[in-house]
Amino acid sequence: MIRKREEIKKLLTEKPGYLKKGLGYFVEKFKLSKEDQNWFKHYVKELRSNYVEAVEARLSNQSRKLKPFVVKERSVQPKINKVQSSSDTYKLLVISDFHSIFVDHKALEVFLKVLEDNYFDEINLNGDICDFPLLSKYDTKLFEIPLLKNYSEVSEIEFVKKYILKPISERSKNPNIIRRYRLGNHEERLTEGRNREAADRIAVLFKHYNTSKLSEMLELDKYKFIYDPSAVTNYFGLFDVVHGVSLAKTASRNNIFSFMSSGSSGDTHRLNSTYIRTKKGNFMWCESGCMRTLDDVEYIPTARIADWMQGFVTVTFDLKEGSFFAKTHPIINGDCEFNGKIY
Repeated sequence: MIRKREEIKKLLTEKPGYLKKGLGYFVEKFKLSKEDQNWFKHYVKELRSNYVEAVEARLSNQSRKLKPFVVKERSVQPKINKVQSSSDTYKLLVISDFHSIFVDHKALEVFLKVLEDNYFDEINLNGDICDFPLLSKYDTKLFEIPLLKNYSEVSEIEFVKKYILKPISERSKNPNIIRRYRLGNHEERLTEGRNREAADRIAVLFKHYNTSKLSEMLELDKYKFIYDPSAVTNYFGLFDVVHGVSLAKTASRNNIFSFMSSGSSGDTHRLNSTYIRTKKGNFMWCESGCMRTLDDVEYIPTARIADWMQGFVTVTFDLKEGSFFAKTHPIINGDCEFNGKIY
C-alpha cells in the first residue's frame, strides 16, 4: 500500500500532466483499494491546491501589478434597442473563427472588401479570433509545422491586432459601426486558465503586456471594439449570438432547442442554416463558418478532410415589424457573392 502511494506521488510530482488522467486510470494501473482511492482523492485535491497557489505566487512576484492567474473580465454592455438605429432596419454582420495565425489571408481580404463596400450597423466577431495553440489543455500534439516554429503568445496577439482588428477598424464603410469582440473557447484558454501546465507561458504573456486582461493586450479600445464576455448576446429579443454549444452535424438544430430561439453560432467551422416551425413559432439558426485555412490543418491527419466552410452571416432586423432575415454567405476558393457582386 505504501509503495503504491509513493509511486503515485513520484509520478504526479515529476509529470503533473497525469493529473488529467482521473481516478479510473490510477485504479486500473495501480489496482487501488477503496482505502487507497480515498487517499488518492485527498492527495490530488491537496496537490492541485498547492500548484495553483504556487502559480499565483510566481505571477505575483513577477509584477505586483499583475492580477491572479484566472481573471474574468467584465464590461458594461450597451443595451441593443431601437434607439441605436436611425432607421427601421438594423444590419448585423456575424463572423467567427479566424484563429489568428491560421487565418486564410485570401478569404480575409474578400471579407474586408465586403465590409468596406456595404453598410452595416454592427459587426460581431463571435469568438476564436485568437487561437493560442500551445495553451490547449488537450493531450493532442500539434503537427510540426513551420508556422509554429518561432511562435509565441505575444507574437499571436500582435498578429491579431495588425491583420484583423486594425483592418476591420479602418475599412468599415460605416465609420460609426459598432464593433463587438466576443470570446470563444480558444480565447478562454487564456481567460479561464484551464491548463495549469501552460502557466509559465501565460506568465510571460502577462508580464510582457503588464496586464492579465485580454481586452487590454488586444487594445480593443484603440480599435473601437466593445469587449463582450457574455455567454449570449441577444438582439431585440429576436436573435441570439453564441460562440458555440454543440459541435454535432446537427448543431444548428440542437441550438434552436437548447435556446428555444433563433440565432447564430460559430465553433463548428461549418456554414449551415436550419429552419423549424413549431407551435411556439418559427425559428432559424445559422452556423457562421470560419475564416481559417481549410487545408493542411495542423491537428488533422493528412488523410482526412475538414468538413468546414469559410464564410459569414448577415442579419437584417425590421425594427418596425419586429422581425428579421438571416443569411449565410459562403467564401469559396477566395470568392464571395454579396448583393449581386462577386468579390
